[in-house]
Amino acid sequence: MEDNYTTGVSQPTITEAFRQGIQYAFKYWRVSLIYWLATLGLSMIVALPFRSTLLAETGNSMILNNLIAGFNYTYLNDFLQNYGSALTPLLNQSIVALAVQVLLLVFFAGGLTKTIVVAPERYDSRLFWGGSGYYFWRMLRLTLLFAVFHVIILVLFGWLYLTVTKGMSPANLDSEAIITSCLRWLIPLYVLVASIPMLWQDYAKLYLVKSDKTWIWSSVRESGSFVRKNFLKVYGLYLLVLGVTLAMFGLNYLLQGALVVQSMGTIMLSFFLTQFLVIIRFACKVLNLGSARSLSQV
Repeated sequence: MEDNYTTGVSQPTITEAFRQGIQYAFKYWRVSLIYWLATLGLSMIVALPFRSTLLAETGNSMILNNLIAGFNYTYLNDFLQNYGSALTPLLNQSIVALAVQVLLLVFFAGGLTKTIVVAPERYDSRLFWGGSGYYFWRMLRLTLLFAVFHVIILVLFGWLYLTVTKGMSPANLDSEAIITSCLRWLIPLYVLVASIPMLWQDYAKLYLVKSDKTWIWSSVRESGSFVRKNFLKVYGLYLLVLGVTLAMFGLNYLLQGALVVQSMGTIMLSFFLTQFLVIIRFACKVLNLGSARSLSQV
């Protein structure tokens, strides 16, 4: 597969690729809806038993009102001491649900990538679901491969954190504040570094679907070559989309902070606001892959 700079096709700018990604997000809004419905369904599977257990264990205890009002370590500690044992089975169920969600996201990745590469005029359910099943195992292998990169980066930053905080031992530090203050620069640095394998994986998905090869290695190699030769554009585009996504989380945080959650009405309003922003978050996933496709012209 030839890159666009060897075929004479003009490569779009970051802004042009970003605008194209927005068009993909609007054109295939049903994909975002599928992601959201699957996530909501799994959340409900966990939340409903949790609610039943919570009400059965706490009864008319006022501790729930204290927890709803906002985070409070004292109330949370009291709650866990009094009712923590009843939550253990539910926590195990949550872990299973999380694993299922990861597999669902891997499954959907094939359908989303196939839709983006083929680029039909409107959402095609047969194309999406067919691509999801057809590419599942290859997308899973790709996910596991890049998970190794993320584990390596996480271990390196964990080592760096322990080095800076001297093993998180207050006795070895001039001030205990270093334990938390260093996170102000360490976490953003981690995000910037971890973004590299994340964006590489996105382009590998595109090359994998375009080539339709059984083995993932050639797609990983070709996408890695494209990322390396166009790193400034690729990285700048990814950070732009990431900034939009983080803005959504920030907006959700501000809205939730502005709401005084003390009644069923405010609880429902908080829920709908959160779910709307979750849908926007999944739309950003479509935007991200669509803009990457536009930039790489795969």
